[in-house]
Amino acid sequence: MKKNLKLLTLLSAIALLASCTMVPSNKDDSNKQQEQSSAEPASGKSEQKSQDKSEGTSEKASSSDDGYTPVEHSHSWDTAWTCDSDYHWHKCTSPLNGATCGEINDKAAHTWDAGTVTKEPGAYTTGVKTYTCTVCQYKKTETIPATGGGEAAGAFTFDEAALNTAQDIHTANQKKYLNLNKAYYHITASDLSSCSASGTSNASTPNKVTVSWNYTAPSGKSVSKFTFMYGQRSDLGDAYSIDGTTATSISFYNPYIGDNYFKVIANLNDGSKEASDIKVFKVDSQAPRNISAGNMPNVRDMGGRTTYAGGKIKQGLIYRGAGNKFDNRSSVNDECKNVLTKQLKIKTEINVANSTGNNLNFNGVEVVNAYMDYGATPYSNLARNAERVRQVMDVLADESNYPVFYHCRIGTDRTGITGMMIGG
Repeated sequence: MKKNLKLLTLLSAIALLASCTMVPSNKDDSNKQQEQSSAEPASGKSEQKSQDKSEGTSEKASSSDDGYTPVEHSHSWDTAWTCDSDYHWHKCTSPLNGATCGEINDKAAHTWDAGTVTKEPGAYTTGVKTYTCTVCQYKKTETIPATGGGEAAGAFTFDEAALNTAQDIHTANQKKYLNLNKAYYHITASDLSSCSASGTSNASTPNKVTVSWNYTAPSGKSVSKFTFMYGQRSDLGDAYSIDGTTATSISFYNPYIGDNYFKVIANLNDGSKEASDIKVFKVDSQAPRNISAGNMPNVRDMGGRTTYAGGKIKQGLIYRGAGNKFDNRSSVNDECKNVLTKQLKIKTEINVANSTGNNLNFNGVEVVNAYMDYGATPYSNLARNAERVRQVMDVLADESNYPVFYHCRIGTDRTGITGMMIGG
């Protein structure tokens, strides 16, 4: 009986314990209430943060006892615009927490101007119109349709290997002379004889160069003539134009040594034009750049030479040559005048001879007479004519005088001394 009573008591205790574990706990609800309570002051701080941002400050959260500590700084807006294709804005460049803030201000859509045509459309080629944002100067372009009513375009093709093969403007005898590799005063009569240079005849005329292309005219069109343009600048802003024929090649004097930019224009029988892309042909880079100028001897570009620092003297700025009556008889011919004034675009003539009879006096070209007397020893010219040398250098010091052409009578002694001073 006692044993049964103990067992009953034990079972009752187990049942009571089980009933206690089945009672739902209120702990989760209590925690939710605490979380909701703690969220309310955080919301208030967020409102304050938004207000601070609108007043030119920025803040970031860091841990603290109450869960939030604002870190503020004053914005420093970059003066340069940051842009994409649609908008421009200023960025904050102030440091913040070990980095740059980077916040954006003044973001707005671009304000485009009316646009400028930067490439004219052709009869069968598209053009380009460029628009500029008047606020940040960002640019965009749009294509201008060709004007030829959708007809098939003509096509230029070039032999790229030929264009990349350097042509030599120096004749075989000129190459021999240049490759003597001797100082002027060490060159002997035998050396000159080997180069067929007598000193009494013009041996300075260079070789021509040749550029060729293929062209297929648009359907129903034909070529009246081709125009060839070349220059030193990649945009051909300094280009010289040569009118050719209907032949698909041209040979000419006076390219630049090194790279030459060019394009070919097909002038069609209906008055329209088709232009090739701008391409490059190469000329051997050995200086000097000899110039063919009609009947005038000894014409050369002072540019194209390599400096001791490894740079190149720019071509097309200073030329040397002979003067009028260079042989005491002949006047320079019209071809010479056209080369110097139209192709080389000479603005200033410096005469270092001792006579106005050697002046060229081309229309539109300013003449500076810096007379140097002629002595038996050319090197003594420097001492005897020091003030004239100064006069020449004063002219060359003014960039508005370029391109400059200087000469004496035949373009050797006094011209050579002047060239030595310029090159030095």
